[in-house]
Amino acid sequence: MRKVLLILMGIVLIVLGLYGVIVWWWPFFWQVFLACLGPIIFLGGIIFLTLGLSDSSKSRKQIINIPESDLEEEKK
Repeated sequence: MRKVLLILMGIVLIVLGLYGVIVWWWPFFWQVFLACLGPIIFLGGIIFLTLGLSDSSKSRKQIINIPESDLEEEKK
């Protein structure tokens, strides 16, 4: 009987907690999410820009460091 009571109380508390989060906290959560959206997009842009620049610099280094013997073999 005790297990059933604990399970029922757990389900009731989960439902009440979800109701509280959705009804009471949703506007606050939405405002915080929208406030953080700008910095998240900005930092994402910096990350992608850094990845793009670092990838292109690596490919330049690979092109510069190709031995001349490899270039001669490609011409044949």
